[in-house]
Amino acid sequence: MTLRDLIQKVVPIRFRQSVGLWTIQQASRSKWLLYPYLFLLCGDYPRNFILLTGDRCGVDYGWQFVIAPRDGALTFMEVFQEEVYERVYRPQEGDTVIDVGAYVGMFSVKASYEVRGTGRVFAVEPSLDNEQYLRRNTKRLRNITCVPVALGACTGYGRLTAADASPCHQLTQRKDKGTEEVRIETMDDMVARLEIGKVDFIKIDAEGSELKVLQGATNTLRNNRLHLAIAAYHDLDTGEPELPQVCKLLEDVGFRVQVIKGYVYADNCLTPEAR
Repeated sequence: MTLRDLIQKVVPIRFRQSVGLWTIQQASRSKWLLYPYLFLLCGDYPRNFILLTGDRCGVDYGWQFVIAPRDGALTFMEVFQEEVYERVYRPQEGDTVIDVGAYVGMFSVKASYEVRGTGRVFAVEPSLDNEQYLRRNTKRLRNITCVPVALGACTGYGRLTAADASPCHQLTQRKDKGTEEVRIETMDDMVARLEIGKVDFIKIDAEGSELKVLQGATNTLRNNRLHLAIAAYHDLDTGEPELPQVCKLLEDVGFRVQVIKGYVYADNCLTPEAR
């Protein structure tokens, strides 16, 4: 019996879950490697977590799926356990999926298995730090295409806050050493450039840029019957909550919208205008 097995047998699940959440919160503020170990020992989480050398841990899918324990553990829980992006719709075989804010590829990998060989996944991630792990994690999955751009309301260039292998990169006006320049493209332009014939599902978690991503996706939203799952609990640059504006934009183009715990789920599959 391993130490993890013993802890899970003896310690009540609610206490273990509380400790697991506490370690995630602490790990997001510190590089101390004890936190990932505590998370893996105490959390009621799948056995396919593994620890790698340095400040990385991974998920074993037959190869080492690399995440950063300080932030990646929480993202792993959201994608694989709570399945927050699939509460309303799960990608089907043959679907085309666009993963905006792919981070290191967790949702992209999950979607890749769901859409199978006849489907496609476009993993959009502008951060250079994240992209290297994204490519490593997806290199064996031929139906995933990595797209190293930021999506926004218009085409151009912007600055991205840099945080080593973190899902929390944000577009910013700052030009200091803690930022990197990235190319910004609209979703409509990206869909045309990559010759994406149809779109079935879009997941967006862009750290406060979700509204801008949608503003640059007018044609994509109007010309496809699709489902969306959007992390809309962030604030806009103005400090206003973005959730009401995200809902209004989608409703204005004919989508049915529902909100569950800060996530927006929408579809236009029954709307005659979509074609």
